[in-house]
Amino acid sequence: MIDAYPPVTAPALTIVGAMTIQNTAKIEWKDHTESIPAFLIIVGIPFAYSIADGLALGFISYAVVKGFSGRAREISWLTYLLTIVLVLYFVFVRSRIG
Repeated sequence: MIDAYPPVTAPALTIVGAMTIQNTAKIEWKDHTESIPAFLIIVGIPFAYSIADGLALGFISYAVVKGFSGRAREISWLTYLLTIVLVLYFVFVRSRIG
């Protein structure tokens, strides 16, 4: 039903987007293990046309970047578990064509 009223939803989405962008000032941009996943979330959401897929991309990249930077012990085992689940989701569920 909401899809029938794009002129009504556009201003609300614009305000939500502006409020979200304000929080980018809190990101530690000099720490690449924090900034790369944040950037991938910001870019991934509109390119994937999916908030969930954009967040998943950032979550996966967070674990990968922390792992390759030698700071793997900073994140919990639950983060790694969720990363594996999300990778499997993209490989086996989202990659199906047709």
